Amino acid sequence: MGRFLCSKKDKRIAGGSFRLIMALKKISSRHKQALLLRMQGLNYEQIAEQLGVGVSTVENWFYRDATFRDAFEQFKQQYIDEITKTARERMQSAADQAM
Repeated sequence: MGRFLCSKKDKRIAGGSFRLIMALKKISSRHKQALLLRMQGLNYEQIAEQLGVGVSTVENWFYRDATFRDAFEQFKQQYIDEITKTARERMQSAADQAM
Protein backbone atom coordinates (compact mmCIF):
# COMPACT_ATOMS: atom_id res chain seq x y z
CA MET A 1 0.00 0.00 0.00
CA GLY A 2 1.41 3.41 -1.00
CA ARG A 3 2.10 6.16 1.46
CA PHE A 4 0.51 9.56 1.16
CA LEU A 5 3.29 12.09 0.86
CA CYS A 6 2.91 15.82 1.08
CA SER A 7 5.33 18.67 1.20
CA LYS A 8 6.25 20.66 4.28
CA LYS A 9 4.31 23.57 2.78
CA ASP A 10 1.19 21.38 2.44
CA LYS A 11 1.54 20.27 6.06
CA ARG A 12 1.96 23.89 7.18
CA ILE A 13 -1.17 24.95 5.26
CA ALA A 14 -3.13 21.99 6.60
CA GLY A 15 -1.95 22.78 10.13
CA GLY A 16 -2.98 26.40 9.67
CA SER A 17 -6.43 25.35 8.47
CA PHE A 18 -6.83 23.04 11.45
CA ARG A 19 -5.82 25.81 13.86
CA LEU A 20 -8.28 28.15 12.16
CA ILE A 21 -11.11 25.63 12.47
CA MET A 22 -10.32 25.05 16.13
CA ALA A 23 -10.14 28.79 16.81
CA LEU A 24 -13.48 29.41 15.08
CA LYS A 25 -15.16 26.63 17.07
CA LYS A 26 -14.38 28.56 20.25
CA ILE A 27 -16.37 31.66 19.29
CA SER A 28 -20.08 32.35 18.81
CA SER A 29 -21.83 32.68 15.46
CA ARG A 30 -22.21 36.42 16.12
CA HIS A 31 -18.44 36.71 16.54
CA LYS A 32 -17.94 34.76 13.31
CA GLN A 33 -20.22 37.23 11.54
CA ALA A 34 -18.15 40.09 12.94
CA LEU A 35 -14.97 38.47 11.63
CA LEU A 36 -16.41 38.10 8.15
CA LEU A 37 -17.69 41.66 8.10
CA ARG A 38 -14.32 42.99 9.25
CA MET A 39 -12.49 41.03 6.55
CA GLN A 40 -14.91 42.52 4.02
CA GLY A 41 -13.65 45.95 5.04
CA LEU A 42 -16.39 47.15 7.36
CA ASN A 43 -15.37 49.35 10.28
CA TYR A 44 -16.52 48.80 13.87
CA GLU A 45 -19.48 51.16 13.51
CA GLN A 46 -20.71 49.36 10.40
CA ILE A 47 -20.27 45.96 12.03
CA ALA A 48 -22.21 47.12 15.09
CA GLU A 49 -25.03 48.38 12.87
CA GLN A 50 -25.14 45.13 10.86
CA LEU A 51 -25.23 42.98 14.00
CA GLY A 52 -27.50 45.23 16.03
CA VAL A 53 -25.04 45.78 18.88
CA GLY A 54 -23.22 48.79 20.26
CA VAL A 55 -19.94 49.99 18.82
CA SER A 56 -18.28 49.51 22.22
CA THR A 57 -19.34 45.85 22.15
CA VAL A 58 -17.65 45.31 18.81
CA GLU A 59 -14.53 47.16 20.00
CA ASN A 60 -14.41 44.93 23.08
CA TRP A 61 -14.58 41.83 20.90
CA PHE A 62 -11.60 42.95 18.82
CA TYR A 63 -9.50 44.41 21.65
CA ARG A 64 -10.33 42.66 24.92
CA ASP A 65 -11.71 39.19 24.19
CA ALA A 66 -8.59 37.01 23.90
CA THR A 67 -10.42 34.02 22.38
CA PHE A 68 -12.04 36.23 19.76
CA ARG A 69 -8.74 37.99 19.04
CA ASP A 70 -6.95 34.68 18.54
CA ALA A 71 -9.66 33.46 16.18
CA PHE A 72 -9.52 36.76 14.29
CA GLU A 73 -5.75 36.50 13.83
CA GLN A 74 -6.04 32.91 12.60
CA PHE A 75 -8.91 33.85 10.30
CA LYS A 76 -7.08 36.88 8.96
CA GLN A 77 -3.93 34.90 8.18
CA GLN A 78 -5.88 32.14 6.43
CA TYR A 79 -7.87 34.74 4.48
CA ILE A 80 -4.67 36.51 3.38
CA ASP A 81 -3.06 33.20 2.43
CA GLU A 82 -6.07 32.24 0.30
CA ILE A 83 -6.16 35.61 -1.47
CA THR A 84 -2.42 35.44 -2.11
CA LYS A 85 -2.73 31.92 -3.51
CA THR A 86 -5.61 32.93 -5.79
CA ALA A 87 -3.76 36.00 -7.04
CA ARG A 88 -0.63 33.95 -7.70
CA GLU A 89 -2.64 31.36 -9.66
CA ARG A 90 -4.34 34.07 -11.74
CA MET A 91 -1.03 35.76 -12.49
CA GLN A 92 0.49 32.43 -13.54
CA SER A 93 -2.51 31.67 -15.73
CA ALA A 94 -2.26 35.09 -17.39
CA ALA A 95 1.47 34.61 -17.95
CA ASP A 96 0.88 31.17 -19.45
CA GLN A 97 -1.76 32.55 -21.80
CA ALA A 98 0.50 35.40 -22.88
CA MET A 99 3.18 32.97 -24.06
